[in-house]
Amino acid sequence: MLWFLRTLTRAAASARQEAAFILRRNQFFLRFAPVLNERQAHALRLLFEQGPERLAVGLSAKSYRKITKTSPATATRDLRALEAAGVVTRMEAGGRSTAYAVQF
Repeated sequence: MLWFLRTLTRAAASARQEAAFILRRNQFFLRFAPVLNERQAHALRLLFEQGPERLAVGLSAKSYRKITKTSPATATRDLRALEAAGVVTRMEAGGRSTAYAVQF
């Protein structure tokens, strides 16, 4: 009986965390939808689908290019536009390893 209650408690906590993540994700897209182009929205949706752990890693130009199948110049332009709109911020590492954190 104790095992069942502990398992139920863990499941409820996990469901609560997932619901909070989904709510924050939906609020994010409601807030930023007007400034996202189709490529940007697609890339961000894929990141959110992979969960909070993937979002914590951030988004690099290379990963953005792979997701959107764009040229390096387009990926850089899109990421800079996202940064200017406040959707992402640059992480500390710079240069070729620049990554962007999603602000949600």
